[in-house]
Amino acid sequence: MLHINTVPLFGCIFLCVVTSATERRILLNDPSYVAQELNHLQSELQDLRVQVNSQQQTIASLQSNMSTQKYTMDVQGQTIINLQHTVTSQQSAIVTITQRGSGKGTVFTRWGKNDCPVGNGTHLVYSGFVGGEYYNHSGGAANFLCMPEVPTPGQSHYNTYPGFIYGAEIQRGYDLFGLPQNDEDVSCAVCRNSVHATSVMIPGRTTCFPGWVEAYSGFIVAGYPDHPSNTDYICMDGHPQPVPGGQGDDDGVLLRPVVTKCGSLPCPPYENDKLVPCVVCMM
Repeated sequence: MLHINTVPLFGCIFLCVVTSATERRILLNDPSYVAQELNHLQSELQDLRVQVNSQQQTIASLQSNMSTQKYTMDVQGQTIINLQHTVTSQQSAIVTITQRGSGKGTVFTRWGKNDCPVGNGTHLVYSGFVGGEYYNHSGGAANFLCMPEVPTPGQSHYNTYPGFIYGAEIQRGYDLFGLPQNDEDVSCAVCRNSVHATSVMIPGRTTCFPGWVEAYSGFIVAGYPDHPSNTDYICMDGHPQPVPGGQGDDDGVLLRPVVTKCGSLPCPPYENDKLVPCVVCMM
């Protein structure tokens, strides 16, 4: 072998390769070696199957845990929503109880309407019809009452010189209030506001003074000066709701828009023969 130095390197490589291939052919022709290799491969395959099964079980377990956690999160989310609704309801109840218990609140009559203003904490106590003294009587009461729609009947007869109470009509000024005709019967509503503590009607104004909140606005109405019966001045809502079916000329309290008269009423700031607006304000 020492004399092979002159042989090119490729010959040595070829010899080594041939020798290795020859040895492998000898091993592959050995049944025991083939069986040993097959057993080894089957063992590795079995190990891989075990690992795959284990990983599949792990994946299934993780998927199951994720499903359980998602269900738990959904339940908890719904519980939170329910609790939020409960808290909101309780807060509303607390505000209502606090307002009732604080003694805070004011009551006013909305003349010409059968409902109360919306959106300022005002609630309807009752609705009804304007009542007062007959326009041609020289005595009797001067103030107006809001007679409820559902009265409690009194005694059927009383004959010891009683006073009287009649309904009310808008005798003039139907066009001012956007009504189809004169002689419309007048409705009313008694309202309570639980947010504010007091209310006042301000004649000659269309808006409230700073710090006050408007309940409603309209025009001052009263009886005619030549009629014997005295009447109150009241603030008729600017958009009244007549009593249904009350278009008959039945008289009773006869209301008209009021205008200013200069003299002892200073002009300016007032002007003669001008309608008198009004506004009901709360604080």
